[in-house]
Amino acid sequence: MDVLQRDEPKAKVAYHKLKIKNPPDLSSWNLVELVEVARDIGLLNKSVVHLSYGLREFRNLVHPGKQVREKVSLTEEEAEIS
Repeated sequence: MDVLQRDEPKAKVAYHKLKIKNPPDLSSWNLVELVEVARDIGLLNKSVVHLSYGLREFRNLVHPGKQVREKVSLTEEEAEIS
């Protein structure tokens, strides 16, 4: 978010292009929006974007209800990676 704020007008143009709607205040963008805009304007490469999606899924497992509902079982190695 800090890097996108350095050229907020450029980030908002990219947001509008990706979302086809006027961008809200940058501080209210979710992680996916921040990553997609950063990729679109060349701040992140494709492999970093894909890694962010995987990390986001691991982050979502923090909620115990989700882990139980989806019957997710992590190995010690997966926990270390996340």
